[in-house]
Amino acid sequence: MEYRRNGKKRWCSLLLAVCLTLSLTACSSGAAATTQESTVPAVETTAAATTATAAPTEAATTAESVKADVPEKSDALAEPMSRPVRVASICLAPGYSTEPDAILAEIDRVGANGVDLVVTPEVWTGETAEPDGEDYTSPVLDRAKEAAKKYSTYLVVCMGRYASDKESQAARDADTDGVWKDVKRFKYNSCFLIDREGKIVYIYDKVYPYPPEFNTADGVEMNFKEMTEAPMQEEATLPGTHAGIYDCDFGRLGLAICFDMNFPELWRQMAIEGAELVVWPSAYSGGRNASARAAANNYYIVSCTGIGKGDCRVVDVNGDELIVQYPEAGAVTNTVEVTLNLDRTVFHKNFNDGKIEQILKDYPGKVEVDKSLYYEEEWMILWTTSDGLTVKDLCEEYGLVPLREFKTTAVGDYVDGLRGGHIYWNE
Repeated sequence: MEYRRNGKKRWCSLLLAVCLTLSLTACSSGAAATTQESTVPAVETTAAATTATAAPTEAATTAESVKADVPEKSDALAEPMSRPVRVASICLAPGYSTEPDAILAEIDRVGANGVDLVVTPEVWTGETAEPDGEDYTSPVLDRAKEAAKKYSTYLVVCMGRYASDKESQAARDADTDGVWKDVKRFKYNSCFLIDREGKIVYIYDKVYPYPPEFNTADGVEMNFKEMTEAPMQEEATLPGTHAGIYDCDFGRLGLAICFDMNFPELWRQMAIEGAELVVWPSAYSGGRNASARAAANNYYIVSCTGIGKGDCRVVDVNGDELIVQYPEAGAVTNTVEVTLNLDRTVFHKNFNDGKIEQILKDYPGKVEVDKSLYYEEEWMILWTTSDGLTVKDLCEEYGLVPLREFKTTAVGDYVDGLRGGHIYWNE
């Protein structure tokens, strides 16, 4: 029995060996056939794989070469400047909203250093200015007027002001739906622009006040419908009716306030009206919105924050953030002083590239150009470094059209003329 058991094992082993041999022979033959049939495709696949492996390397090389061709970004704050303006933005650190003594002390400090324009945060005075004939007055506002005159600087004071009798009556006359019927007194959230002589020369009224400025909405917990249905305050803030633009002796100034940031048409209007620098007192930082507005409209933006993070942002005409400064620990104020060159002008490369090259040859050492955005945005920034010569002069001499004009009026008017009308549907 044992033998038979062993014999059975041997027979099974022999049978298994034969099967394995036949199987391996068949597999070898199949593999050889498969190899023979796919010889050319295999070569092609290998070549394709080699190409695919090489492609990223070639792309990377191309990317590196493109990067190498892009000029370095210029220093937007470098001197000399043909149209310099010295600006100081005095912000309030978190936890502080109305600190008139601290702000006025900073105005004294930066004023003594020499400055063309001082910007203060939104509603920092804790007061609402009263009409005084054609003028406005409040204790803090009057001190600010004196400081502007003392240091021969323009000064932006952002605070509330009560509406004049004429303005109040106009609001009631226009109120056919009784929206304002429970309001006892109207006011505005305003930027007072004080000139170097200490006089109020311009008032900008916030075009888009935040709803809690005129009604009893909490501004946080309520949904939009609840907010719009909230009763009006007894003292309600009226919306302004115009973009803020004023010609200072250093250039054309734009003004906007806080919630205005959310409405691009207002910022576009300032561009159409020629703003070169926009100051923006606010309760919050603005962030990328500020960069977007500057890039879209090609003017500088200087923020002045209170209530929020207390930071100041200075944004270049191409949307780049030149300065982002937060308050130091324990400080009440956060002040940025910066000199900006209002001659820096953005151009599209189309229709201007060759002319700018000619300008550089005709005015060696007197004109600079930044082409760091040439390949992606197709922008160039041009400015002069010589007194008595400005980019505006060069535009007239060579027929250049700045990008902002190119977008807002020149091309639009031309194409709209072909169409037979514009397409701004809200007009």
